[in-house]
Amino acid sequence: MGTAERLSKIEREVRHWRLAASILASILGVVFLAGAQAPKPGVIEAKDFVLVDDNGVRKAELKNWGDGSQLIFLDKSGEIGPIALSASPDISAIVLSGGRNRVALSVDHQGPQLMMANDSGFVARIGDAKTNGNHAPANGSALSIALADCCGKVLWSAP
Repeated sequence: MGTAERLSKIEREVRHWRLAASILASILGVVFLAGAQAPKPGVIEAKDFVLVDDNGVRKAELKNWGDGSQLIFLDKSGEIGPIALSASPDISAIVLSGGRNRVALSVDHQGPQLMMANDSGFVARIGDAKTNGNHAPANGSALSIALADCCGKVLWSAP
């Protein structure tokens, strides 16, 4: 075998090795990229979630609230809007509001309470009608009603 034939054979082998190396590099690249594209998990975990519209304006928040959680729908200005749901070991509440008018249904270790407040600050409570840190009269009744002015002064209560 002459020098030209040996050189030709070495060049063929080099081409084959280059082709094999190119194919191996392509396969490794595909495997690497496929591994980088991990499948989406069935559960997404985060401390807080914020829902925004197409313009980036916050519309709702699901977030931690003490030992519980809170779902709040926001108004156009990004402030607490018409509905808020809160749950923790101490209290669960649903708050519906329109401006300064609001209705809140809550349950805590002392029982359920319905609170209604108007834009003037007048408040009506049914249930455990606490006002200014004082409990409703302790006559053994499971239900009490209290009406308070905008400063929290009880105008009327029963029992």
